[in-house]
Amino acid sequence: MGQDRGQSPRHEHGDSWEKFAVEWNGKLEVAPCFLPSIAAGPYWVIDYDEAAGYALISGGAPQNEGTDGCRTGSGTNNAGLWIFTRSQKRDEALVQKVRSIAAQKGFDLSVLNDVDQTECSEQLVV
Repeated sequence: MGQDRGQSPRHEHGDSWEKFAVEWNGKLEVAPCFLPSIAAGPYWVIDYDEAAGYALISGGAPQNEGTDGCRTGSGTNNAGLWIFTRSQKRDEALVQKVRSIAAQKGFDLSVLNDVDQTECSEQLVV
């Protein structure tokens, strides 16, 4: 955190490299290393709880009217809403808690898709 917007530290992710241009206030930009930083997409940390093990992430500012609130765009950048949890197995109570937080902040929850990761490998890439 604490780095200037212009700096782009690298973070290894699997077989590819991604650039992160970190900003303050829970906002960051992410792009593959082979693209210029201007092509990076915004990711905003809307809510985060280390102890509970979740993060609510928006692909930038929700500026479009949705079914039940505001939403981001639908393209590659400036798009998306995610709930990340630390557990591979879905914790329904935690997911519902974070969905409630998103709704309270005015997000359209119809953009969220359930993802079953129980069959995914538990291999950790560092």
